[in-house]
Amino acid sequence: MASIGFKRIALTSLAIAAVYASCMAKESLSPATATRAPQAVLSASPGFTAYPGIVSDFENMARIDGPAVVTVKVSKIDATSSVRQLWPPPGSVNAPFLGFFEEFSSPPGADPGALAQRRHASGFIISSDGDILTDAGDVAGASRIAVTLADGQTYHARLIGSDPASGVALLHIHATGLPVARIGSPAMLKAGEWVASIGSPYGLGTSIVKGVVSNLSRLLPDQSHVPLIQTDLTEHSGDGGSPLLNLKGEVVGIEMPPPDDGNVYQGLAFAIPIDKAMKVERQLKLHGKAVHGQLGVSAKKETAPLAKAFRPMRPNDPATDTG
Repeated sequence: MASIGFKRIALTSLAIAAVYASCMAKESLSPATATRAPQAVLSASPGFTAYPGIVSDFENMARIDGPAVVTVKVSKIDATSSVRQLWPPPGSVNAPFLGFFEEFSSPPGADPGALAQRRHASGFIISSDGDILTDAGDVAGASRIAVTLADGQTYHARLIGSDPASGVALLHIHATGLPVARIGSPAMLKAGEWVASIGSPYGLGTSIVKGVVSNLSRLLPDQSHVPLIQTDLTEHSGDGGSPLLNLKGEVVGIEMPPPDDGNVYQGLAFAIPIDKAMKVERQLKLHGKAVHGQLGVSAKKETAPLAKAFRPMRPNDPATDTG
């Protein structure tokens, strides 16, 4: 009996200890539970548009639209400068560094002593049979133009026409089945919208950069006759003629080369709206040149002799009454 009573006492003590421990645990947890702040749930405000797939958009541009972008290599003979060939010696065929010296040699048929000036630009294909848009300034005065496609094929290009006023030039290569850039509408662009450009800086080959639209109607003094699209894209030599693309991969403008203005516009990029460029392209294809309307009105300070020359012929007519 004594052993049974002892066991009952021991079990009772264990039960009391368990209940006490449970109460202490609840007391220690309840303050933290009571003071815990509810977690805030982030939600987009009404009217906010997110771009969850923007990274894939740029990837698609490089993959889908990149093949329509070309590298333009321009050679121009400077007749005022001449050099005497020192190396490689005439008649050398497999001389070391021969390719390096050929880079600066004159094109076939040119004066052997004339100095060849070379520069690079970009462009994009607008027809599957070889029409290409590029920058007019970069191909001005060219004696030879070569176009390299994204797949590495190089073609001799013919200059169909060039319009310095708009900065648009039309080239043609003899090829078929080419990838064609998709033409969009710059009227749909908005300031702050993402854009991209695919070009060939320094003639190195296809490169893509991204940025945002800064302004849709920028006029540069003495440099443009149409409002330009301003962006914060990074531009280098050779990027002139690159297509400016919206997020759909459509061409909305043609990149102008970085202005040679003593870094006044450093960090800014400008593009010719594609709708204006395509109007010029049609004229270049039909006539080899573009014609722009001009009012031909200028202002001049009024002087006494000038006022006398234009004085009214009839003293009492309405013009005289209005002064």
